[in-house]
Amino acid sequence: VLQRFLAACAANPAGCGFGGRNPRRALDRLLARLEREPMPSTDPAVPGTLTAEHVRIGFAKALRRRILWPILSAGLAQADAGDPTGLLAFVGSDITPNQNDDYLTALYAVDQDYPRLPPRAYFKFAERSYADFRHFWWASGYPDLAHALWPVEDRDAYRGPIRNRNATPALVIGMTHDPATPYAHAQRLTADLGNARLLTFD
Repeated sequence: VLQRFLAACAANPAGCGFGGRNPRRALDRLLARLEREPMPSTDPAVPGTLTAEHVRIGFAKALRRRILWPILSAGLAQADAGDPTGLLAFVGSDITPNQNDDYLTALYAVDQDYPRLPPRAYFKFAERSYADFRHFWWASGYPDLAHALWPVEDRDAYRGPIRNRNATPALVIGMTHDPATPYAHAQRLTADLGNARLLTFD
């Protein structure tokens, strides 16, 4: 989906406003610049210091909703010109982990049955994730370690197979080019359920 965003910018440089004909190179250059030297805001109305992590979180926030792409591209263009306020306003200046999400960690840990592997295995997953998705860092590995080490297990969880034989046909909704829930999974779920129909949102 990131590639689609960059391709859209390259196809319409005037409308996108970021990176000209080569927004991929402009993005890599901006990230490298922010890694070396974060960009503090001089606007009291939008305080904070823009880092490469803000840019990555901006992508995570915007790529699932195409309506947000113009806001993201405008913020990137501003940052490229030395003004961090657009991206700081979009992402928020405080990007430290929210400790109130502990309940989600517990929910995912008991619901998804992460393998009880030693931490070094998850560190390897993280290294692979960095190598495969160098513009993102949370795809797998480090976030999964907390789930794998969670001390409580659901002893009576039913993990399938789930077949919809006698009930009303299930409606499965899948979106193409979804970066978080791949469309192929919606197709697979529809086939697994048996008595189901797939509604595709393109």
